[in-house]
Amino acid sequence: MEVKVPDDAHVVDMEDTRGLNAIEQHIEQALLHPLGTPSLRRLAQNRRSACVVISDITRPVPNSLVLPPILRILEEA
Repeated sequence: MEVKVPDDAHVVDMEDTRGLNAIEQHIEQALLHPLGTPSLRRLAQNRRSACVVISDITRPVPNSLVLPPILRILEEA
């Protein structure tokens, strides 16, 4: 595709980035140490039930990666 860019425009190129290794561990750490809110474990302590809402197949969400750490933390709490 051809694009005309004005001479005074500044073009920013993104560097290639690597994905995270052990993504499930990173997700669990984010749930245990979130920014600006209590952890999922703390929120779940002394509770008898929880409601977990996930996206259905029409959304490109990696439920198979996100759901196990959520359920593990809830069960441990």
